[in-house]
Amino acid sequence: MVDEQGKWLNKDYGTDLLIIGNGFDLAHGLKTNYMDFLNYSLELDCASVEIFEILKALLPYVLETDANMVKIIEPLKTLFSVVDNWIDLENNLETSLRYVTNDDEMDAMTDIFNEFMLPEFEKYIATSINQCKISPVFDDYALVRYTDILCFNYSNTYERLYGQLPLKIDNKNCRRQICYINGKAQANADKSNIVFGTDYFDKENIKMSWFNKNFQRSYKSTDDYYKDLQRLHNPMSVSIIGHSLGKTDHHILKPGIDNQNVQTTVYYHNEEWRRLFIHRIMDMLGEHSFKQRFINFRDIKEIMLNQSENQSEVVSNAI
Repeated sequence: MVDEQGKWLNKDYGTDLLIIGNGFDLAHGLKTNYMDFLNYSLELDCASVEIFEILKALLPYVLETDANMVKIIEPLKTLFSVVDNWIDLENNLETSLRYVTNDDEMDAMTDIFNEFMLPEFEKYIATSINQCKISPVFDDYALVRYTDILCFNYSNTYERLYGQLPLKIDNKNCRRQICYINGKAQANADKSNIVFGTDYFDKENIKMSWFNKNFQRSYKSTDDYYKDLQRLHNPMSVSIIGHSLGKTDHHILKPGIDNQNVQTTVYYHNEEWRRLFIHRIMDMLGEHSFKQRFINFRDIKEIMLNQSENQSEVVSNAI
């Protein structure tokens, strides 16, 4: 939280932190699942489609001629097929990386992502998602109190719809700070800071570091603001909307939640998701810490303008 001149306010003010994941975008009707991007790519008449087709054509050949490449390519078939969510894709990517044994294999993996997937995905978000017409689905009153936003999405949905809500602290006009922890999709490729990868880290392989999300966040400086937030301000409350609470992000989520002075609210869609969220937070914090923390679980429909079942369901989709 900063004042109108962009200066940090005194830490005594505290912070109301909102954490959002892909379910936040899906609730607004945005097509931000991996399959949406895949379908978009396969419909394009451009070189990227040729890359897709070449890779698909190579799969049978690779599977017949190179035993180790079988282990690498097999999990990456999710590039061309249905996966439940982004976490599944990340997990499969990690499986492939663990089988890489030489520079040629590493270079092939890097080309797939750096030369095709990430540039095309960023273009998709920056144009098809960030520029499409959308309307709010959450009550302004429910979101107006948040001073800082930790966004795991690449899109500017929150910024467009809710970022301009008035924020006053002790009668001072203030501005919310939005931390795009995974980068923000840019129309200008030269400004790209998209983060996509896994938690897997091989200290013996420098090239493989590029697939580590923490390495990318540090290299691309997407986590600088979040570090400042942790250093300068202790959150008074944390709310989570549309994030799956998957294990790959536990190291980022835990510092904000694992605090005896913080009240955390996790919004869920149905009882199945409520049980899953309880399980994942217990896994994140440990059973002892979980029992000592102030964690509430609330139905997402309480803060939605249109409390339809279809809208609330997508909020709980994984990132």
